[in-house]
Amino acid sequence: MKLQTKFTLAILAIFTVVAVVMAALTVYEVNTLVIGLAENRVKIYMRAAWEIMDAKITRTRAALEILAQDRPVVDVLAYGGVPDRLRPFLESVRRDQKMDILNVLSPDGKVMLRTRAPYNSGDSLASDPLVRQVLATKQPAAGYIVMDQDRLDVEGSELVERTLAVGGEARGMLAGVAVPVIEDGKLVGIIEMGGLINGATEKVDAIRDAVFANEIYNGKPVGTATIFLDDLRISTNVLDQQGRRAVGTRASKEVADTVLGQGVPWTGSAQVVGTPYLAQYDPIRDPDGKLIGMLYVGELEQKYVDLLRRTLFLNLGVILAGMTLAFLLIYFLVRGIVRPIHALSEATHQLAAGELSHRVDIQRSDEIGDLAQDFDRMGERLQVQRDELERDKQQLTTLSEQLQTTNRNYIEMLGFVTHELKNPLTSAIMGLYTVKDGYLGELNAGQKKSLESVAKSLDYFQDMVRNYLDLSRLEQGQLIAKKRRIDLQAAVVEPALDR
Repeated sequence: MKLQTKFTLAILAIFTVVAVVMAALTVYEVNTLVIGLAENRVKIYMRAAWEIMDAKITRTRAALEILAQDRPVVDVLAYGGVPDRLRPFLESVRRDQKMDILNVLSPDGKVMLRTRAPYNSGDSLASDPLVRQVLATKQPAAGYIVMDQDRLDVEGSELVERTLAVGGEARGMLAGVAVPVIEDGKLVGIIEMGGLINGATEKVDAIRDAVFANEIYNGKPVGTATIFLDDLRISTNVLDQQGRRAVGTRASKEVADTVLGQGVPWTGSAQVVGTPYLAQYDPIRDPDGKLIGMLYVGELEQKYVDLLRRTLFLNLGVILAGMTLAFLLIYFLVRGIVRPIHALSEATHQLAAGELSHRVDIQRSDEIGDLAQDFDRMGERLQVQRDELERDKQQLTTLSEQLQTTNRNYIEMLGFVTHELKNPLTSAIMGLYTVKDGYLGELNAGQKKSLESVAKSLDYFQDMVRNYLDLSRLEQGQLIAKKRRIDLQAAVVEPALDR
């Protein structure tokens, strides 16, 4: 596997791991951020919803406190006037304030006057949490209370029908205020006024319009609000499948157990009549602190899911684009490093094959450039050395040929000389032995000894001539050497010693 391929695969593997890790972290961070942001927004929406809920009660309290100081009202309660004289005025006040009940009570909590038909009176409301708090503190009391069927019947029979129509239960939740009527520091009566929440839409729609601006997303309302009596929807702008307000439906068991069972808010993703909303449910308590219902505010989860998806795609796209760009930059950087290394490798193969003239064309100012320059210098030195060796070889060849010619001439001359010496030497030896052996007359001892000495020298000379002649023939290829065993002492040592 080539070095560039190894680098590419290694970089690709590293970038893949980094991309997967960054994608996972991005998904986690974006999901946490978006969902956390949505839940925080829902909590803010809930505070705004409570402000809207309490604003109506605050306005009602302010109206009642003014009414409690009205002289005709004070005179009737303090000095025993006829209460019925106040009915037209107080009923107009109730209608102007869009309230369902407005009752005038005696200092002991007994109803003196109702402003709603059938105008029942004489019953005691001392057990009403609002009235009870005023009786105990002589201070205004405001909040939410539950009215059972008997109370609803007394206040007005159509109120029972209204609660049954929106939830199937003859119970109602009243948002009300009770204020004391004081004359000369003495409690002379109580005025209680409130609106039945069952089936009412003013509060929940005010929350939706103020907080969510009645925004629609993909055909669904972005924000919704609901008031529960226990776990029963009695006022809502959540729509069912038929597009009607989903009153009479109930909250999930998980939500009810947390809010109504434990008395703490519940925040999270909830299926609200089949549609997922990021919601918060807050407990609603009466003036005695008893849990009587829940307030819900929710924002369409799909809006955040789409935002999360777009954010993820955008972030992942940026990460992918950035990593792709980084990969390409590193790839070309590695390629710029590996290509000259590959060129050096190819040049090394050419050099090893004997192409000493091969050079690498790498113009760089880094270590690879230094290596390329050193390689070229090495190639130049090797080429110079090879050229010198070629010249030396040529000179040696020429010298060898000259030596061979000289040697051949020497051998030829040696053969010629030895051949020319052979005949007269042979004649001289034959003549010497003729004289020495006495064929020409008797010799004395001195003469014979002298002739024997000469004969030995001539025999040695003859052997030398013969050897040189054999050498000449051997060099010329005319004599073939044959190997044989000899007696070294007899053939070489003793003759040498004799001489």
